[in-house]
This record gives sequence, C-alpha cells and structure tokens, in this order.
Amino acid sequence: MAGIYGLGHACERVAAAATAAASLGVPFTLTARAENHIRGNPDIDDTVARLRAFEAAGADVAYAPGLRTVDEIRAVWSALTIPLNVLATGTTLTLAEMTAAGTQRVSLGGGLTWVAVEAAASVAVTIRDRGDFSGLRPTPLFRHRPHSRCRPRPPGIARCWVLGESGGVAGRVQALALAAIKKLMSAVTCNSPPTAS
Repeated sequence: MAGIYGLGHACERVAAAATAAASLGVPFTLTARAENHIRGNPDIDDTVARLRAFEAAGADVAYAPGLRTVDEIRAVWSALTIPLNVLATGTTLTLAEMTAAGTQRVSLGGGLTWVAVEAAASVAVTIRDRGDFSGLRPTPLFRHRPHSRCRPRPPGIARCWVLGESGGVAGRVQALALAAIKKLMSAVTCNSPPTAS
C-alpha cells in the first residue's frame, strides 16, 4: 500500500510518540491515524487492526479518515476503547449520525479551506471573464477582536487576530486563494497600459 507504513513500524512510531508525550509533564492527547481509506485500501478489518494496535501502543485517540458510512464508523468504534475521530469531509453523514455511530471527535481537514478557495476562484473567473467585481466584499472576513478573547500577550498589546497570530487557517486560505487567482488571471490581458493620474 503506497504511503502506508507496515504495521510493526507504525506501532513503533506510535509507541515512541506516546513515550515522548508522557515525558512532557503537561496534558497531551496523542492521536494515531490509520489512513487506509484515503490511501486506496478501504479495508475495514485492516483499519480496525491498525487502530487497535495503535491503542495498545499508547494512542489516546484513534483516527480513521475516510470512513463514509454509519456501518464503517460503528465497526471501528465498537472495536476500540479509546475515542474515535472521523473526518467530515467526503461524507454525507450529519453530526448526529456520526455521533450515534460512535464518533467522539470530528475533524474538518482541509474542507473549509477548499470551500474558501472555490469561492475565491469563482469570483476570479467572474472578474476574468466578465470584468465583474461585484463578488468582492468590502469588509474583511477576519476582524480584530478584543484582547480578552485571545491568548495572553505582552503588556501594551491590546488586540490580536481571531484565527491565529501567524497566518494559521487564514494564511493558508489566503495563500491558496491568491495562487488560484494568479493562475486564473494569467490569461487576462489589457488593451492598453494604465495611465498615470
């Protein structure tokens, strides 16, 4: 299976991570992933075997991205004693259906990022093809919030970003959107150069 470690090696890695996490002296949740279902091997029995081995090696949470159905989630959850994390992207299940099947944590993966990139690309295509800028929004999505909503900061700094201090999700969205827009706009040519005013 391309991109998937052998079970023995994978368990060694989880065990080493569990040992390192235990030595930190602070609360730490170690999540171990079995990626069969997103790597071309949707074998539920192998996924269960891997996650059970990861649990025995010291994982606190089991994660099997790519589970799509209630039956798959229930089969994995029922074989474990640690919480199960499921990836929401790529499934039509609701949160209620996921939790009823045993899901205890849900990840969005890159789902929101790709929604934002698709929206940015759609506006860029409209600009390129029709010269229509109406899809642009004048108000920034990420506004500053009062300091009390953020992590402790040095004295004198009263505001920070809601979604992170050094890009985070906002930075990834912006970088992906700009790359998509640049690619789309590369075909745009002006009939005459801009003039100075």
